[in-house]
Amino acid sequence: MTSELQKKLKTALMWRCCKLGRIHNVRIKYKFSDFHDTFLIQYFPGKNINNEEFIKDLFKIQDELNEMFGDDAPLFSRGNELFRLIHAEEIKTEKNKKLLKILNRRLKGLGL
Repeated sequence: MTSELQKKLKTALMWRCCKLGRIHNVRIKYKFSDFHDTFLIQYFPGKNINNEEFIKDLFKIQDELNEMFGDDAPLFSRGNELFRLIHAEEIKTEKNKKLLKILNRRLKGLGL
């Protein structure tokens, strides 16, 4: 994956995950995997989550990223079910408003 494509994917991914985390109070970790040549995303739903609505929103995000990036789209895992991320970055839900504004500007600059 080229560094330009990786930058676009990370920005698109973070924007969508920030929104998901803020709406559903979900903890999200991500890391670029050289082995898989894409981003790996772990999500940890909170206790008071509406599973049906969360799954619907998660699938929507996965579909959008698959449509935008094809084979380079990220891989998702609920907790440690499919993989475990060590030394991964975490999207903090309490900081999402400010981060969403920054990411909105980046997305426009990248043409996404």
